[in-house]
Amino acid sequence: MPEFDKAAFREGLINAFCHRDYTMLGTVRVLIDDEGMTISSPGGFIDGVNLTNLLVVSPRSRNPLLADIIKRVGLAERTGRGIDRIFEGMLRYGRPAPDYSLSNSYTVSLSLSNAAPDLEFLKMVVEHED
Repeated sequence: MPEFDKAAFREGLINAFCHRDYTMLGTVRVLIDDEGMTISSPGGFIDGVNLTNLLVVSPRSRNPLLADIIKRVGLAERTGRGIDRIFEGMLRYGRPAPDYSLSNSYTVSLSLSNAAPDLEFLKMVVEHED
């Protein structure tokens, strides 16, 4: 079983580049350690987006032209709901939900845990899919 879903990683990385604040110095950073993977990018959440509405707020971009290019070349979710794929990908393998709690007004930080999977939950998902 993979530690991280490829689609979740891809969407997290694309979101970090696409929605970062390019007026701020800093880089997109991917850190893999014993706890899992953290993807962080300069700039806080886009106005109107916060930890409580992350999954339900209407999609918007800080860099609309860049987001459109990334969608047109097929790297991003066309509906603008890539964050749903991040959650789906982690939960699909019985892993904990993605964690954005270390985000602040200067950085968006996505943590994907490589904690042991919940095998009962995974079994339920597989049975449902079958």
